[in-house]
Amino acid sequence: MIELVSKKEEIEHLLEEMKNVFSPPLTTRISNLSEYAEKLEKFANVYYSVLDGEICGFICFYNNDDDSKTAYISQLAVKERFQGKGVGQNLLDKCVEIAKKTNRVAIELEVDDENEKAISFYKKNGFVFIGKRTEFQSHHMRKIIS
Repeated sequence: MIELVSKKEEIEHLLEEMKNVFSPPLTTRISNLSEYAEKLEKFANVYYSVLDGEICGFICFYNNDDDSKTAYISQLAVKERFQGKGVGQNLLDKCVEIAKKTNRVAIELEVDDENEKAISFYKKNGFVFIGKRTEFQSHHMRKIIS
């Protein structure tokens, strides 16, 4: 089951619950989860997935760039024990579905250079490497969806 989260408090709770799923933890990159939740509430789409009655993953993406018609995934995480069960795929599919409905032509993201599992997942889903962001030690990737 995939649900939309739209209130700051709910987003902040979700970020808090999922912060250690990231390697390194989300709080090493985002110092104030409350402020980040407020930004996501205003500008992003946030969805979470529930499996066996537990929040098991979430995705945050911006879908508001009408000039480039590009959506941008800022966070996608799945708890380790739920990986390989289609959770990440379902969340990514939701993002693609919404991007297509709003006439986006591409989706972009950055992924840590050392996160080989995520890089492989994105490649499997049609994302290609378009550059390296050395200040963040990350791959910049894009998927054309038009």
